[in-house]
Parts: sequence; structure tokens; C-alpha cells
Amino acid sequence: MKTWGGKSEFQFNGSVQEGTWIRWNDNAKPDGFSKEELVKPEQYQSSLATFAGQELALGNYRNPAPRTLEAWLKEQKWGGGLARHLGTILVEEGYANQAAQRGRISFKPINT
Repeated sequence: MKTWGGKSEFQFNGSVQEGTWIRWNDNAKPDGFSKEELVKPEQYQSSLATFAGQELALGNYRNPAPRTLEAWLKEQKWGGGLARHLGTILVEEGYANQAAQRGRISFKPINT
């Protein structure tokens, strides 16, 4: 699957509801992919609750601007560089949309 910007590939197993194991391109590894990183269902639920109905930038993983998904992930002590993968997964599973402006994600409201 392509990352948010479409420049790189990644793989994931699982779902937002069950949690996901994510691997991304790493040319230094024999199979071309990184070790797996787990994103727990509680972590997805936290991001969905925090950003429900909001639009925000994904952010640069090396130096994320404030009020971006990447900055929030770092504040939560998640692994760095996951915003471009999580954004793609959230859109794929119907929890968010790509916003009209490049590099931004629009979280759907939570139905109560």
C-alpha cells in the first residue's frame, strides 16, 4: 500500500478495531521492510476521539509543526513517522478522508 504522499510503500495487518502491525520500506533490511510496529486499538480510538470532526495536517515526522497529527503522535509517545501510515489506514477503513488541501486529513465525526 502507498503511504499518504504516495512516495513510499508500507504493509499492514489487522484493522483499526483490532489494532495493526505496520511495516514500511527499509532498504537496509533483507526483505526490504522494517520490523513490525504495533498500533493498538486503544491508540486508534484515542486519535479518533481527539480529532473527531476536525481537519489537520499530517506533519513532518522529523520536525512536526504544532497541531499536526505527527506532533500529537509524538506527544503521546508513539513511534515517529507513523502519521503518513495511520492516515492512509484511517482513510482506507472509512474513519477519515483526504482533505482538499494536500497533506491534510479530515477525521469523520463520531456517531453517538
